[in-house]
Amino acid sequence: MRYLEKPEAPPESIRQFLEAQRPVGLNLDYKSGFTRKAELLQELIAQQFGLCAYTGMPVDPDRLESLNTDQTRARGIEYRAHNEHIKAQSVCRSEAEERGEEWGTVVAEDMDHRNIVAAVETRGASSEQFGATVRGNNPIPLPPTDPRCEVEFRYLMNGIAEGTSQESRETIEVLRLNHRTLSDSRASWLDVFFRPTVGKRVKISKELFA
Repeated sequence: MRYLEKPEAPPESIRQFLEAQRPVGLNLDYKSGFTRKAELLQELIAQQFGLCAYTGMPVDPDRLESLNTDQTRARGIEYRAHNEHIKAQSVCRSEAEERGEEWGTVVAEDMDHRNIVAAVETRGASSEQFGATVRGNNPIPLPPTDPRCEVEFRYLMNGIAEGTSQESRETIEVLRLNHRTLSDSRASWLDVFFRPTVGKRVKISKELFA
């Protein structure tokens, strides 16, 4: 999993929205108030070099569309990019209300850019779901905004992801990072990557996998 080091300043879509909306003091929440979701998604995709924060799948429009083939559509599967809250919006709201804050009149974590990433949404049968779609409101023990994510996941030649800590192992389960679609994709990529190097010593960079 690639570490996402969030910048101090929020993306322009969030900054401009809050700048305009704060004097009103209403509709400051993401779900019903934030009106620039599509713009934010493009900003996050650019920050993440076109890769899903959880799975490493492409989330930029052109590459993502290439995954929606006639074969996947025939199986009732569709991949889309969306703005994913690492801490679920419902949890952000519950915590704000527990603090005695009136939802929508304060800027809570649902509008914190450090809590929002671009991720692939899998539409289709539950057996085909993984990543952002399948986690629901469950917490993510080792999110991509934690620098440990780059060293506490490892990938085998058969495409299987393994965790080297309790948090990373739980994250693999929560996000179904060993779903066959993901593991098969990793295995195919590894096969292509290593095929020309048989019999040679290869140094693998930590940037190899997202």
